[in-house]
Amino acid sequence: MTRRQNASPVWLALLFFTTFGALQAQTLKGTILGTLTDASQAVVPSAQVSLTDVNTNFHRTETSNDSGYYVFANLDPGNYRIEVSHPGFRKVVRSDIDLTPNSTIRADLELTPGVVTEVVDVTAGAPMLQTDRADTGGKIERQQLDTMPMLHNRNYQNLLLLVPGVQRSYRSNSAFYNSQEHLQSVVNGLDQRNAYAIEGVNNNVENLTGIIPPPDAIATVDVSTTNYDPELGHAGGAVTNVTLKSGTNDFHGSAYEYHRNNELQARNVFATSVPHTVYNQFGGTFGGRIIRDKLFFFGDYQGSRDVLGNSNIPTIPTLPFRAGDLSASTTTIYDPATGNPDGTGRTPFANKQIPTNRISPIAQKILSFIPAPTRAGLTTNFELPTSQSKSIDQFDIKIDYVATTNDRLFVRYSYQRATVFDPGLYGPNGGIYGGPHIAASRVRGLHATKAPD
Repeated sequence: MTRRQNASPVWLALLFFTTFGALQAQTLKGTILGTLTDASQAVVPSAQVSLTDVNTNFHRTETSNDSGYYVFANLDPGNYRIEVSHPGFRKVVRSDIDLTPNSTIRADLELTPGVVTEVVDVTAGAPMLQTDRADTGGKIERQQLDTMPMLHNRNYQNLLLLVPGVQRSYRSNSAFYNSQEHLQSVVNGLDQRNAYAIEGVNNNVENLTGIIPPPDAIATVDVSTTNYDPELGHAGGAVTNVTLKSGTNDFHGSAYEYHRNNELQARNVFATSVPHTVYNQFGGTFGGRIIRDKLFFFGDYQGSRDVLGNSNIPTIPTLPFRAGDLSASTTTIYDPATGNPDGTGRTPFANKQIPTNRISPIAQKILSFIPAPTRAGLTTNFELPTSQSKSIDQFDIKIDYVATTNDRLFVRYSYQRATVFDPGLYGPNGGIYGGPHIAASRVRGLHATKAPD
């Protein structure tokens, strides 16, 4: 089974020339706004408000209106600092404003009389009730991604449980159809009606997630469960938008590896050996600047090698049974060609021996594909450990460009390939659970967008 999703470079050109306006701006962007007042709670109009992204040195300036109100819309996620200056007042600085995608942060500031050379540092208080947005949901941020355990190939979808209204995620479909380890969630009682996106781009493949980035590459996960904007539609449950990390003026990187094998695994109490089992996940991230304050890059790679061992102890026909000699059985074997139609009056086979000419050639051919028993007895007489293997290779490359204070552009390419092989218990002839199976799933995506700031 092979599933592919490709984005041609032609689409990239179309994105540049036909949709160079705001694309999914609110999905990818955030807003910082507030009201400026003095000590008497009177509004302060015409004050200069400067905004700086401390990681990229991106800078914008606005002026408060007659109501003392200011707003910075369509901002990239990041860590921001606000500086407010006005004649007759001390300069006010508020730092560590952590802006996430699809969010609005209110930063109301109070100016105190004094000279502009004096600076007042403002420390943010406890979060207030959200009053500038109608949607509900939650966010999964870096601290949670870094510290909380995640199963299923370290899938970030394990953490959707932290959002109100979301039940525990579960793995849906088979390992072949769902080789990328998508996890299904029930949101507000709705199942399989969720929408997934990477930086605003649809990431649904049928009822599964197409690409699942490693948690080390994710900056934040925004989950909207109700009252979300129309641009986030086509979902009955939640809309989950993943934002990848971006490069900054400083260089940052990470490397990791996790390894587990069958050396410390307990043996099945009915088996004589431990099947070969190994799980090895490794990867890293690296990002930084190409041109300071202008051009940035970020990349990540993750590889997973998962070999799951199975102890198989089925019951198969003995060699005498296959030749028609059922004398070892405690059951009387009747000749179906004798007796009445209702089954009465049938004659047993002599010595529980079925004549060779009474055995179907088709059955004989099928029996020839089954290996001989490896254990004595009529039940659980065959033992063969098998190992299902799954290999996943994936990477992301992201380039951010700051053209002007009002124009920013980023291009991202994501790739994920999963290959699953499950050998049959009887080799190429299959087995009791339907093997062998081979599946390959490759998903690629190319995305470019520009949104005015």
